[in-house]
Amino acid sequence: MPYSLNAGARWVADQSLLFTDDQSPFRAWVAKGHPKLLVIVGENASGKSLFFRILCGKAREQKVTPVSISIRERTGAGSSDMSGLRRVMMFGDEIDQSTGAASIQVVQSGFRNLNHPQGSILALDEPELGLSDGYAKVFGQYIGQQTRKTPKVCAGVVVVTHSRSLVSGLVQGLGAEPSFVVCGPHPRSLQDWLATPEIQTIESLLALPDVGLERFRQVITLTKDK
Repeated sequence: MPYSLNAGARWVADQSLLFTDDQSPFRAWVAKGHPKLLVIVGENASGKSLFFRILCGKAREQKVTPVSISIRERTGAGSSDMSGLRRVMMFGDEIDQSTGAASIQVVQSGFRNLNHPQGSILALDEPELGLSDGYAKVFGQYIGQQTRKTPKVCAGVVVVTHSRSLVSGLVQGLGAEPSFVVCGPHPRSLQDWLATPEIQTIESLLALPDVGLERFRQVITLTKDK
């Protein structure tokens, strides 16, 4: 049976420990849409990247290879083997070009490497890094258009983002609503999320590092206990 991004997302939301346990700070809501594109959204520290990593890990168990382009890999954060020369060869030297230009080039490279014989997914975590809202929207259109052209061996594309501009472009480029995950409080629909701006305060901004750290500690404790 072919790998399904929507089914994989539902497994993470409905069965994985870190999104179902009563002691976990994370919850996710999944809406079925276009089978080739899955979009994961949510506020900072809501569990988007965690959902992304669990989804990719489950895909590997089913012999599907994630071609992963994430902010952690791009900055070398949390991964010593993604620092130095290897990171520069994969993402380019951002001293010589703008961050936004590097974002475009690395996603183009990802689409060119989706012919794994056992199947693959292109996994993009914050692909719009360094792009203004206008460019983020047309970048979304490009990603949506390229998703429609992916080879049969590609199970689809996963995009993790905060950007409503990027998601709006994805819908336009794809010509359909993607499968959709919201980490945290969920809206009624993708269109509802697009139409509802995120509103924060200076107090919530300054508290964010402590919130993120506390949720990370909860995850570590939960995984150790289980």
